[in-house]
Formats: sequence, C-alpha cells, structure tokens
Amino acid sequence: MNGLEFLNREFLGMSGNNDGSMPSSAVAISFPKLQILSFWRCCGWKGWEDITAEEATDNALSIMPCLKELEIVDCTLTALPHRFLRKALALENLKIEDSLYLSQRYADKNGSDWRFLSHIPSVKME
Repeated sequence: MNGLEFLNREFLGMSGNNDGSMPSSAVAISFPKLQILSFWRCCGWKGWEDITAEEATDNALSIMPCLKELEIVDCTLTALPHRFLRKALALENLKIEDSLYLSQRYADKNGSDWRFLSHIPSVKME
C-alpha cells in the first residue's frame, strides 16, 4: 500500500464534502461486520480524515460497530482519527508497530495525546 497517501471520509461511505452529511443512498452503518483492520507498510500515508464532532455524537451513525482490533505497522501516518476511535465502540486492541510518528505522539501515557487513546483497553506500541 505504498500508494496510500490519505484516507478521507469516503472510505467510511460518507460524503467527501466534510459537511457532516451522508449521501442520501448511504446506509447509516459503515463496515457492519469488520472486526480487524490492518494497515501495513503505508510509507506515503500522510493523513486520515476524522469524522466531524456532530457525527461523533450522532447515535444513528454507526461506524465499524464490530471493529475489535486496529493494527498499524510500518506506516508514516502522524495522527490517528480521534473522534472515529471514540465512535468505534467495540475497539479493544490498538497496535502500533514500527510507525515512528505515531509512536512518538502516543507512547507517553502521561502526555496530552494519550487521552485520545486511553479509552481503548489494550494499546501496544512496539
């Protein structure tokens, strides 16, 4: 996945215009059965667009409701989509390995960015 540079809202089946609205034909549940999501060797990955604050509080919107594990290995991503991670209620395991920028940002469990991950039961940085 060397060509991946940016994951936008369309990855979740949402409008690409970032106005918080879903397309009229979209279902309110994105990836309803996905349990494990892994990203490996995304050397050009620069960003992952987060959901809006309104979407994060919208109870009718369900994003990856069965996602239990998110794994990011050997990627150049610098920040995680914090509101999306809060909305993925089943998320139990987050593994970040060989991803320098993410490890630097989130490894300090006393640091200010740790609060974005502290609700996840198991967070591993390697």
